[in-house]
Amino acid sequence: MGPTEPTPGPPVATKMKNTPAEPASHHRPTGAHPLRIRTLMTAVTAGAVTFALVGTATAPAFANQPIPDAQSGHLVTWGSGSASAATTLPSELDGKRIVSVSASDNPISGAVTDEGELFVWGGPSGGVVAGAPTGLTDAAAVALRAANGVVLREGGEVVAWGVAPGISAVPEGLRAQAVAVDVTGTAFAVTTEGTLAHWGSAPFLVPPDDLTDLVDVVAGRIPAALDADGNVITWGTDLLPGSVVPADIQGHVTQIATGEFTYGAILDDGSIRLWGSDVDPSKPIPTVPAKPDGKKVISLGIANGNTVVAVTEDGQVYAWGSNADVVNVDAVAGINDGEPVAAVSIGEYHAAVIVTDFHASAAPVIAGSPVIGQQLTVSTPAEFTLDPDGEVTGQWLRTTGGTTTEIAGATTDTLTLDKSLEGATISYETTAERGGETVVTTSNTLGPVTAAPIVKVASTVTAEKPVSKYKGKKSAAKKAKRTSFSAAIATPGASPAGTVTLIIEGKVKNKKGKTKKVSKQATAIVGADGALKIVVKGLKRGKYTATWSYPGSSTTLPSTVVRKFKV
Repeated sequence: MGPTEPTPGPPVATKMKNTPAEPASHHRPTGAHPLRIRTLMTAVTAGAVTFALVGTATAPAFANQPIPDAQSGHLVTWGSGSASAATTLPSELDGKRIVSVSASDNPISGAVTDEGELFVWGGPSGGVVAGAPTGLTDAAAVALRAANGVVLREGGEVVAWGVAPGISAVPEGLRAQAVAVDVTGTAFAVTTEGTLAHWGSAPFLVPPDDLTDLVDVVAGRIPAALDADGNVITWGTDLLPGSVVPADIQGHVTQIATGEFTYGAILDDGSIRLWGSDVDPSKPIPTVPAKPDGKKVISLGIANGNTVVAVTEDGQVYAWGSNADVVNVDAVAGINDGEPVAAVSIGEYHAAVIVTDFHASAAPVIAGSPVIGQQLTVSTPAEFTLDPDGEVTGQWLRTTGGTTTEIAGATTDTLTLDKSLEGATISYETTAERGGETVVTTSNTLGPVTAAPIVKVASTVTAEKPVSKYKGKKSAAKKAKRTSFSAAIATPGASPAGTVTLIIEGKVKNKKGKTKKVSKQATAIVGADGALKIVVKGLKRGKYTATWSYPGSSTTLPSTVVRKFKV
């Protein structure tokens, strides 16, 4: 809820398309969207937003850090009746997640989606709506002010447009990490080298040309910059003595904001500090608590000099100041009702916040070898932007021929691959629910699943010394009647199978006493016990070698053994 003092009247109701009964416009995504990470961030001003992770106790990020997908969500807008065109969300935003929003004084609103699209709407526009660039798919942040706008793209390129002289003439080669535009039509950019560039109308207060190590810039009627050491830089203090930065905050600032002649800062302890010049007595610098309800602030907006809106680390919105249509946040539906706000932007007549949506910020990751007999695991579970209601469930999936089906009974974080999954691609699906909304996210894929490679065991052939039998006396016989060859095959862990070849080679003498070579070959089927026996008849006297060759099988490796013998 907001502060107890002051207590303004309710804001004028605005109507979102297709929801005429709601006093403030809401937009909630209705479908799945790709997860994108922004490489650049915009600053909190009256017309731009800095994103900080909801619910964290750390200080808000500098402007040049990536925007986490966990902060994206839908818009809630509210304000005076004259701002209804800016608070009524265009139907094109339905189903979109927002990563940057800008509420301008015209009143005009602008938003960048997580798909890099730019939307600008409201009026009277002065050309800022009609002239907004179209077809962008790499927008990172938008800043609007009066009848001018600036878009920062993911690669650091800048696009600017509007009615101010030279506003569209972006300096050639400019690569920026933060952008802003003031009420006179001067555009500012912090370059990727940390310097400050400006173009468009001549600035109301001319910045120094020697600024370095900058990370952020803001501009309303008066500009300011932030450096990497947490120091705020202002200029024109000779004209506006109130612009001098309080010395005790230097080195401790994490975000800056400005509106009219008021500056704001969020410090590294999450507190707020406001200062400035009371140029207009009707718009005194507001008094706000350093920490609303003692909570750290993560996003800050200032408009009209004395209207302030702050978002705390728990996603609550607080507001102070004279604009009753903006500060009466308790009367705005869609905020401070349990869903956390990530960022705020306010203009003179309206405000806009990004409410973090429940969606998957990281898909589950599965790991393992897609081989039958192996086990796959969910190595990294899915992550969600908000806490789900109840248990998050999982389901293993198989995809075959382009069709994905559930694997029956496979709901734990491990899956053992069996023969039925051969050829399939495997993935894992996580389902979570919150507030009646269901989010399903799917992991990476592994596969296709293949059969386990066959590991063959070694084989060993052992051969006994051949035994010859002779007809009559051995000494008188010129040849053996028969020679018996015995061998055995050992295959540990597998059964031997197949055939074995026996090759007998030798040298014998013929009738003339000359030596000649002889060769014989025989085969035998391996028995269940691995035993082998071959009988060869009529080997002549001589010296021989017997070579047993086992070619192996589907489960065993080949082997050979050689024995020398005489007949």
